[in-house]
Amino acid sequence: MQYTNQAKVEAEIKRPLTTDEETNFDELVENISEFISNTCNRVWRDIDSTGEEDADTIRLYDGEGKQELFINDIDIESITKIELLDSEGSVFETIDDVDDFILYPLNATAKNSIVLRNMRFPLGYAKVKLTGVFTSGDVPKSIIMAATKLVTDYLSTNQENGPFSSENIEGYSYKLKTGSEINDYQQNILNSINHYKKVVF
Repeated sequence: MQYTNQAKVEAEIKRPLTTDEETNFDELVENISEFISNTCNRVWRDIDSTGEEDADTIRLYDGEGKQELFINDIDIESITKIELLDSEGSVFETIDDVDDFILYPLNATAKNSIVLRNMRFPLGYAKVKLTGVFTSGDVPKSIIMAATKLVTDYLSTNQENGPFSSENIEGYSYKLKTGSEINDYQQNILNSINHYKKVVF
């Protein structure tokens, strides 16, 4: 995932990236974007994505025996088909009419629950197969700004005070800092996107 890009980072630091910075720039952006996603419990589209390339994917969930099913691991943009499975994993009911279910919250792009109008989800493990587009939608401007500032902060402080506490020089991998290790500037950036945090039930 990429919540910022080179043009925005260069505009923020008011200079072109050095050759060394360009070499691992994509990996740095991916790590910081993933850090933001984990902080907010959201997965947005990449900054340069239009959404036109989104394709339906299939995800499997436990059934709770209720009319409403909460999806905690990712947001839903659209659902094209709901398949209810029996104890052997075979489909016993297919719901593909959008009038037969409701996505919540209403009037929001990113949904996190499905309500069946006329029946309940089955109770049991791996009883619900969903086909649809799973994303939090287009990346918001404030998330882009937060990602840009975290990347530029990392680059402009000689890569010592960013949101990572260690670097694998060969593979450019990182260990995220704990809350107590993040400085005030970085914490203020994270505080600015608190309202995007998804509440997990």
